[in-house]
Amino acid sequence: MATSASKLDTAALKEKIASQFRGLDPNDPASWPTVPKAALCRRSPPPSWWRCGSCG
Repeated sequence: MATSASKLDTAALKEKIASQFRGLDPNDPASWPTVPKAALCRRSPPPSWWRCGSCG
């Protein structure tokens, strides 16, 4: 049986992830947090002119 301490606060998690997408500088993707970088790197196909460094 799960205790209240082990329950995942999905609302807080969604807000934490959403907050990483606010205020991004499109001219400096290297300064972006991990989640937006990963989301952009997972696009198919990535723009040929753009490399984030962590996409490979």
